Amino acid sequence: MKESNKDQYLLKSLDSALTVLQLFEGGQALSLGQVVQRSGMNRTVVFRILYTLEQRGFLFLEEDGRYAPGVRLAALGAGVVPDDAARRTAGPLLRELSASVNETVHFSKRLDSRRVILLDEILPRQTLVVLTPKYESRPMHLCSTGLAVLAAGDDAAVREYAQGAELEKKTETSIASADRLLETVEQVRRDGYAVNDQFFETGVCSIAVPVPARQGGTLYAVSVSGPSQRIRDKQETIVAELRSVCRRLAEKLT
Repeated sequence: MKESNKDQYLLKSLDSALTVLQLFEGGQALSLGQVVQRSGMNRTVVFRILYTLEQRGFLFLEEDGRYAPGVRLAALGAGVVPDDAARRTAGPLLRELSASVNETVHFSKRLDSRRVILLDEILPRQTLVVLTPKYESRPMHLCSTGLAVLAAGDDAAVREYAQGAELEKKTETSIASADRLLETVEQVRRDGYAVNDQFFETGVCSIAVPVPARQGGTLYAVSVSGPSQRIRDKQETIVAELRSVCRRLAEKLT
């Protein structure tokens, strides 16, 4: 093939998008103006490319208006979705959820076959303490996000967990037997959400919904937690809010 004929196969819109993506190779965050300046492209075209890439999860729009590498871009480069990119992508939706229900929100992912790890914690607005992610892990049966993730797995994985987990009794309502765990998982699957009503700590209840994931993809879950009676009183509202957030998250994370 002659060199002069190669450009006829070049898809210009895709070439422009890839030119923009290359500007983010170093992991830096860039404003619209910076991308326009560095790419030498039309501002309207650049905005449409950035908007599309952000909507598809390849870029993330920060609160200051700059764009940064998103979870899908990170996944393409590393084969996995880094925790900080997932946390950053989920952050706006988690804060929106916390403000809506006025409760603490947790964002977790499956760490391995037995544990989930906490990626982020959003406190209600009236709480003045600012926390950084602890990245703490916990057995799946001791938290609602863990139960949601466990229920999203296959039956073999659930049975293996039930047979091997240390089901110690933390409170009067703890899951303390394999049969009870299997029954709880089935209930979660029927309902589409998990309820941890004082399983781990007396007086504390949490409700979690799994983030829909592709086959073999990373399993995430989001929960709302607080005093048991208060959470139970507004359970229907919390479940509806969680489902909405998790559907929106799935579009960005999977």
